[in-house]
Amino acid sequence: MDRSQILPVLTAFILLSISCASCQEWGTLPVFSGHDEFVRLITPSHAKITNHSHYQSIAFENKVWTESLWDYKKIFDFHSSTFTKVTLPSSLRRMQFDFPFYGELSSRDIFVKFDGYLEFGNDKPYESFNQVIAPFHYQLKLKSKSWDISIRNEGQFIVQYNDMEFYDSDGVSGKISFQVTLYDDGYIAFVYKEVPDLSSFEGRSFTYFVGTWVSEHFLPENKIELKSTNINYKIRNNTLIFLRPVKWCPTYSDCYSCVANKWKLPCKWCAEVQRCSDGFDTDDVMWKTYQCDISAVNSSGQCDTPRNPF
Repeated sequence: MDRSQILPVLTAFILLSISCASCQEWGTLPVFSGHDEFVRLITPSHAKITNHSHYQSIAFENKVWTESLWDYKKIFDFHSSTFTKVTLPSSLRRMQFDFPFYGELSSRDIFVKFDGYLEFGNDKPYESFNQVIAPFHYQLKLKSKSWDISIRNEGQFIVQYNDMEFYDSDGVSGKISFQVTLYDDGYIAFVYKEVPDLSSFEGRSFTYFVGTWVSEHFLPENKIELKSTNINYKIRNNTLIFLRPVKWCPTYSDCYSCVANKWKLPCKWCAEVQRCSDGFDTDDVMWKTYQCDISAVNSSGQCDTPRNPF
């Protein structure tokens, strides 16, 4: 990589602490991440910004930044590559840092899946809790000889999917190359270097998924609850998607700030356990034990002692 390609990235990191008055207004979402200024700096005014229950997604297309982030290893690892190859459809790795996911610290054990997604945990069929990050979740062509998946696990957890192919029945001509990066502050970055025409998926009941989800399987009711962040953005060559963690329901400590939160999260307040939740977090068992799923309130008029939200 020549200096003209390295310069934009190095300049951005130098300017991380400088506010960007000309960038698109993000509203007043709370700042929890050291990557906020970096993403704010490179986000153009035409970016699609969407608020989800646990994330804010920022999606746009930019060739320079796509190439810079894709060639991250060339910028910071001048003498040797720290990327390792994946040779199996499911490869277990242990991250070197705690990663906050949906408001909780995830397991450091993470499976890199051939079909374009990462999954935390032990990869056992009887596991009741699933946590998934999907830059491009779809059944890709495993028997193809061209595919190449690489992992970097130093400082950030980076997975590159190179030259992944589709089955002939999918009606897609060409290969797809994409990357996912997990940062220790909870930020997630999807980078799409090369994307074929995916119009054949339009109108199908089953298609690819881009985003995150957590699901919990309750026994013996055999009931599955799912919470997802679905990124509804048409990915093309040089697409970047950042998932920015935002404040979540259990961080509110009283009824009014819970139900009248400024981020319009679907939070409810349960007086029996003095807890704010959307009904889907690690204390979900307590939430159901005290029947909060029935008695919890979701409007400020139902709070006993309302006060101004923060």
